[in-house]
Order: sequence, then C-alpha cells, then structure tokens
Amino acid sequence: MKLSLVILFISLHFFAQKKVALVKTINNQSAYYELEEKKITYFESSEAIINEHICPYKDGMARIRRNSKFYFINNFGKPVFESEYEKAEDFNEELAEVKIDDKWGFINKKGELVIKPQFYETKIFSCGLASVAMSPRGKHGYIDKTGKFIIEPQFDLATTFNDNQAWVYLNGKWGLINKTGNYLIQPKYLEFKASNEGFTWVKIDGLWGMIDSLDNYIIQPNERNALIYCKNASFKLFNEFHDGLIIFQSKKMFGYMDKKLKVKIKADYDKAFDFSNGLALVVIDKDWGIIDSTGKIIIPLQYKELKLSNNEIFPAKNQEGLWGYLNIKNEWIIAPQFKNAYPFEETNN
Repeated sequence: MKLSLVILFISLHFFAQKKVALVKTINNQSAYYELEEKKITYFESSEAIINEHICPYKDGMARIRRNSKFYFINNFGKPVFESEYEKAEDFNEELAEVKIDDKWGFINKKGELVIKPQFYETKIFSCGLASVAMSPRGKHGYIDKTGKFIIEPQFDLATTFNDNQAWVYLNGKWGLINKTGNYLIQPKYLEFKASNEGFTWVKIDGLWGMIDSLDNYIIQPNERNALIYCKNASFKLFNEFHDGLIIFQSKKMFGYMDKKLKVKIKADYDKAFDFSNGLALVVIDKDWGIIDSTGKIIIPLQYKELKLSNNEIFPAKNQEGLWGYLNIKNEWIIAPQFKNAYPFEETNN
C-alpha cells in the first residue's frame, strides 16, 4: 500500500502542471516566468535573446522565429524537436501547420510529419477538418487528420470550420456548408464577417445585415458601411456576439447589447472590447479596467493597459509603464517589473 502511494505521488509530481508566462524584461530579454516558483528562466542562447521573435506560450510550447527559421521551444527555451521550418503556425487540435520546401503540411506534438508537405495553402484544423489548396489558383477543399479529402476541392476560397459550419466562396458569392460539404446557405452574399454564436454579418446588394444560422435576418440589410447602423435606432453595432453580448456605440461612447439588441451595459466607455469567459476590457480616459457581463467593475479602471486571461491572473501595465500580474481581487501577485507580459498558460513539467 505504501509503495502504491509513493508511486502515485511520484506520478502526480511528474505530471504536475506549471503556470508559465512569456515576459520581456526591461533589458529587452525574452524569458518565461514560472508562477509557482516565482522565478524567471532566460533562454540559454544569447543568440535566442537577441534575434528571436517568440509567440505567447500555447499548448505546452511556444513558436519562435530565429534567423528566418521557425522552431518550437519549451518553457526553458529549448527546442522541443530538432526540426526547423520555413514557416510554422501554432498547434490547434494537436496538429500544427509547417512549411518545408515551399509546401505546407502538418506535424504532431512529437514533431512527426503526419501530413506531408504538399499544399500551397492550409488553415488550422477545427472540428476535425482543415481547409487546403494544392496550387495558387487551385480549388479549396477540406482534409481530415490523415490528409484524406473529406470535402473535395471545389471552392474558390474556404474558411475554417466553426460549430461544424464553414463559409465558402464560389463564383463571387459566399455560402455556408456543413461538414459533409452540403450547403446550409447557397452562395449569395458578397461579403461576410466571421460567424460567431450563431449570428453573421452579411452583405447583399451592397447592403449589410445580420443573419442567424438558418439564414433568417436578425437585422435587415440597411447600411453600406460594414460598421452597421441599425435601422430605426441611434446606434452602431460592431464586431460579433461574444458571451451573448455585442459592442454598440451611441454618442461616441461604447456599451453592450444582448441578442435581442437590448442594452445590457450602458454606453459609458471610451473603448470596449469583446467579452471572453464572462469578462471584458473597458477604457475611460485612457484608464483600463475589467467588467463582468452584468457591467460590474471587477478590476478598477486605473491601469495603463490590461490583458484578459483564462485563469484570473491578468497581465497589467501600471501608470509608470511596467507590466506585472493582478489577481481577480485587484492585488499584485507579481509586482510590475517587465517591459511586456503575456497571460499564463499551463504546461507539464
């Protein structure tokens, strides 16, 4: 019994997760900050510090560009695999796009090529499918994670799937398909703005409106500007719905409306950003704060800049221009000391 407990303890310790964030020091050095140990880990190579461009930590690794080549590194700055790439994108659904010899393919998290480079263009995997094109003027279709075409190339353009639906472009018009390639909405729209939470901005006959996933108009086409003016209303709507709310502008101030286009949070802000996980960034007189979906102020509007995160630890820039990290109680858990800071992500030891 004791042996089993020891093995369990060792296993849990080995697979324990750390919270790690990419930071840039005031000396312009890139490093990772480990929250539990409260320490900064610099990259081992001075070349890496000087010549790199590092993307924020994601899915257990970070993507890095160094001397025109792309790599994936762990939270200690060491390459995860030996391969280098002409270009590379972040992992999504366990696969990442990489470019080798001017062709795109996909690798897994072991660095193995699971779909050989053969495409002129690719997009990330989403809902198990990825949009690809074989040549510059070739048609676009969708492959699965073995590289097999599930929807044969037939579209002039094809977007990433979202909620098992994707917008495709054919003969100058946009339509909506499902994962079998059947049309939910026949191509008829001149333009669209990415679908989100069941609603999409679309342009037809030179005018913009909003439809639901069944092609019913929520807002009739009535404005030539992509920043939609609602008919019979004194406000503009911006972007998409997030967490059931959409940003609107009234008298040069910003607030939020619900899906019935009723004001949920008054237009009291000079700037407002989309909600994510029930929180949104807002600005008054250049001071940043965070509100929840009821409009309650969670982090007071007193910072030079803020970033949202998924774990209630927020990168924050004080009035002196230094970045640190706040908790949900508006307490500094890491004092301002960085030139820049990104949200914490969890990674295995």
